[in-house]
Amino acid sequence: MIIPGLILASIVAAAQPAERRLEVQTYDLGLTSVSAAAEAVRPLLSRDGRVVEDEKNHRIIVVDVAEVHRAVRAAVRQVEVTSRNIRLAVTFHWQATSDRSGIRLRPRAGTVVLDGGANQSQSTTTARQELLVLSGSRASLRIADEVPYAEWFWTWGLGRGLWVEGVRWRDVASGMEVEPLALPDGRIRVRLTPYFEYLLGDRRETTRMHTLTTEVIANPGEEIALGGVPREDREFRERFLIGFDRARGMSQASIRLRATVE
Repeated sequence: MIIPGLILASIVAAAQPAERRLEVQTYDLGLTSVSAAAEAVRPLLSRDGRVVEDEKNHRIIVVDVAEVHRAVRAAVRQVEVTSRNIRLAVTFHWQATSDRSGIRLRPRAGTVVLDGGANQSQSTTTARQELLVLSGSRASLRIADEVPYAEWFWTWGLGRGLWVEGVRWRDVASGMEVEPLALPDGRIRVRLTPYFEYLLGDRRETTRMHTLTTEVIANPGEEIALGGVPREDREFRERFLIGFDRARGMSQASIRLRATVE
């Protein structure tokens, strides 16, 4: 696989003094998260250095001087030793509101009275889910098995080039990809990316909205509300946290997340 910029870096390196010559080295990561390794290495790079995350081959590629590579090797070993599991406890509160209206026939004193009535009922359902995720790895939270605003989301994505006009999706489900990372100061960064799963023809597809990725920082054990996710698009957010309940009514989700390092 050709990594953009690496060939140019090699050409430039040949013209530099030996002690400052840039070297290209790859670091295979085993079970270590690629993003976690890259984040640990990035502060060590010199002004001309760079790190490439090669997710496909589960490695990082570093371009820098020999001295930096020695520090990079030590940092990668440290990340391997300190890789931790993060437990995510997620609480969903679903609130459904339904309107009922109609005409009733009610007997009164030997006569029949027509009543026009309307009433509104609310119900709340709570569900909890726990995920155990390696720091820097990814897991998924399902928001809705069926999306009420599928046509709106299709039009929204069409305007952003996410799919092709002339075809239609069906059986649309929504969720968030969750990527927690244990930070050196003891806090936990959680990266959240909305996604849709759907049928397109006879294929099941998944599209992630990387432009709407949101990051939150929390202390271990601190519960945070995800009602403002994603932050970048209010109209998207207002429709995204809604699903159908069992009675085919629409329910609004309120989501809270607690992360702890194990």
